[in-house]
Amino acid sequence: MKNTSSAEAIPQAIGKPQTTDSTANRAKSGKVNGYNRANKRSIQGKERIMAKLVIVSLLVLASSLAASAVSVEYCNKKANYAVSVSSVDIIPNPVIRGELATFNISAYTDESLTGGKLIIDVNYFFFHVDQETHDLCEETSCPATGNFAIAHQQELPSYTPPGSYTITMKMQDSKGKLLTCISFGFSIGLLADS
Repeated sequence: MKNTSSAEAIPQAIGKPQTTDSTANRAKSGKVNGYNRANKRSIQGKERIMAKLVIVSLLVLASSLAASAVSVEYCNKKANYAVSVSSVDIIPNPVIRGELATFNISAYTDESLTGGKLIIDVNYFFFHVDQETHDLCEETSCPATGNFAIAHQQELPSYTPPGSYTITMKMQDSKGKLLTCISFGFSIGLLADS
C-alpha cells in the first residue's frame, strides 16, 4: 500500500488528478522546455545555415585568390639560370578581353641587373600568335638584385579569341646573356566589353 499525505489524499477523493508541486513544476517546465527546445532547434538551424554560408564564402574567396597564381615551368629544367622565378600571378584570371591584365612575376637573383630585355612569345593552343620585346628596367626597378618583381600590364583587344594561351618569357641581360626562361599558361574568358 502506498503511503500518501493528507494533501495528496484530498485530490484523489474528489476525483481530480493527483498533482504535487514537483509534478506541476515538471508539467510547467515541460511546456517551457518544449518551447525552449523548439527555439533551440530554430536557432541551431539558423546557425547551421550561417556556418554553411561562411564556409561557401571562404571557399569562393580562396578560389578567387588561388585562381590568380599559375603554374610555372622552366624552359630547360636542367639549366642553372641566374634568375629564379618563384611565382606568376595574373589579375584577373581568366583574362578578360578589352580590359587591362596584370602579370606579376616574383623572382630572385644573386646578380645586379642594370639592364636587359624580356622577350615574350605567345602561343594560342599550338599556334605562335605574338612576340614582344620589353626593356627590363621598364618592367622592374633597376638595378634589380635579390628578390624583385616584374610587373607587366597589357590590354588585349576585344576581338582576341577566348581559350588557352601559353607564354614563354626569356630574360636577357644587357649583353644578351640568357638569365632565365619560363613558360606558363593563362586563359582568356568569353566575356568582353563592347
